[in-house]
Amino acid sequence: MSAYLIADVRVVNRQKFDLARAPIRAFIEAHGGVYLAHGQEPEVVQGGWHPQRMMLVEFSARENVDAMFATREFGEMRDELVNMAMFDIVVADGIAASRYVREYPSPVYAVSDMRIVNRAAFEDYRVQIHSAMREHQGRYLVLTDEPTTMAGNWTPPHLTIMEFPDRGVAMAAYTASRYQEARERGNNAAMIDMVLLAGGQAAA
Repeated sequence: MSAYLIADVRVVNRQKFDLARAPIRAFIEAHGGVYLAHGQEPEVVQGGWHPQRMMLVEFSARENVDAMFATREFGEMRDELVNMAMFDIVVADGIAASRYVREYPSPVYAVSDMRIVNRAAFEDYRVQIHSAMREHQGRYLVLTDEPTTMAGNWTPPHLTIMEFPDRGVAMAAYTASRYQEARERGNNAAMIDMVLLAGGQAAA
């Protein structure tokens, strides 16, 4: 099953970081990573999460991600990046492989960091949200209580990633009355931070 690497990146030396981007990408792709989205400032949909840059990469199996992090090359690259950028990186097991990245020119990914405060209410909210999203071609790639922090201090207690064909479809889903009704019911279930990442050409 697919696994997903999500990085929240804060650049501290733009010149050095820009020089390092191509080697980083080559290294990740050499270990089977497929870039779904990266580089742009994410669009905030809900909550107070304002990441400067994000990166979303898909691997065909969790073993590939773990093997990449275990390499000597990764250790050397991590040491070099200390003076260029700060990385918060988590890895999550997927429940589906990305599809729209291969079918549409500009897919969009909704990444949600959730803190559940009422599990029973949250489960009801999740069912309602899932149904509302499917009406707009939204599909879950990640839905987990167990993401793994690989670097930095980001430790989301519940993480979801949803894929849409494009931004227009994603925003139609999030502004639909059915979603808004479910969101109102979910206010007492969880604290949710959500951002949209542009894929396709934006991830090239």
